[in-house]
Amino acid sequence: MTTEYYIFQKLGAGPVTLSALFDIEADDLEMTMQCMVTRRQICVRNGQAALFWHRHMITRAAAMVSDRALLLV
Repeated sequence: MTTEYYIFQKLGAGPVTLSALFDIEADDLEMTMQCMVTRRQICVRNGQAALFWHRHMITRAAAMVSDRALLLV
């Protein structure tokens, strides 16, 4: 399993603390995460890592619209 795939697996359910990823070799983890941040696959801030779309693509307005659409059905 590649480091990138492992990180995607960990982040699939939502944000995790960076300490949850410490079972990977430090140099490999740092290089892989820098590449993933550059490609906007993940977002790292406040000691947490998350998939980019979890933090930036799902807005409150979109969630409200989808809830309203469910009520109309």
